[in-house]
Amino acid sequence: MNGRSKGHETIKEEYFNKRRKAFDDAKIRREEAERKIPGLKELDEKIARVAANILEAASEKKGEEFEKRLEEIKAENLALRKQRDQLLIKNGYPADYTKVRYECELCSDTGFIGQNACACLKKRIALEGLLNSGLGKLVKTQNFETFRIESYSDAPDPKKGYSDREVMKKILSDCREYAENFSADSDSLLFVGQTGLGKTHLSSAIAKVVIEKGFDVVYESAPNAVSMIERDRFADDSEREDKSARLFNCDLLILDDLGTELSSKNTPAIIYNLINTRLVNSKPTIVNTNLAARELERTYDQRIISRLFGEYRVMLFEGRDLRRAKI
Repeated sequence: MNGRSKGHETIKEEYFNKRRKAFDDAKIRREEAERKIPGLKELDEKIARVAANILEAASEKKGEEFEKRLEEIKAENLALRKQRDQLLIKNGYPADYTKVRYECELCSDTGFIGQNACACLKKRIALEGLLNSGLGKLVKTQNFETFRIESYSDAPDPKKGYSDREVMKKILSDCREYAENFSADSDSLLFVGQTGLGKTHLSSAIAKVVIEKGFDVVYESAPNAVSMIERDRFADDSEREDKSARLFNCDLLILDDLGTELSSKNTPAIIYNLINTRLVNSKPTIVNTNLAARELERTYDQRIISRLFGEYRVMLFEGRDLRRAKI
């Protein structure tokens, strides 16, 4: 069983356990209320008998008599439940005190609404994928709340006429807006700037918000992505794991450290295929690189450059290495 399958089994068990806990907790509350409120247990027993009568009536032949009997039983059930609610309220309890309380009322903690996965399940699966990707630890410390804009200089550059902080305020604002409004139609982003300027931090911050919306996010470094695709591409059928499929199919791909992958005859074609396929399929991607525009032009062919600078929204990070500044 691979890591992803193990993750899905873990999630399945989580849903089973929290649904069981919801029922167990409701049972405890009901038994407590029945002990403290005279007549509640007898009322519950009557309601149970009426529910059994509904099931019995449903098994009978349909017809005018059936419809009449069913309506009578439903009316009796409704009257008993109203009486029960009033009894709870009279004794200082909320009317829904003994009701099963699910974490997700939409799917009743099953993970599904009909045949479709509930938003809570999509979110949980996406989070599991992110945790397995290596970005899981980052989202806890590198999010919008922990991004410190004051770390950037507010002194205007004599040549440019503006400060690093002004640039990064705009980028931070744009990233927040991107995350909050993320959809399948969102732009792809290219983060360009030297190391230590917050590209990975803001990528992680975007990922956290997007995941909370229930989207499937994959974070991978460019070297690992190339290796995964190459391995799946050339593996025998018996050895192929097809781990690279999520790179192409996820809702949002974060491709970190573009330009650090080992150069081989296959690397340019792999990078181009990944970037171009996601563009063609309208799948948003965030690409981070420490290389300046001229360095990117020297490293990659024109097909890749035209996609990155022609189809992506480019954000130029400015300042000095924040990690060195802390030393």
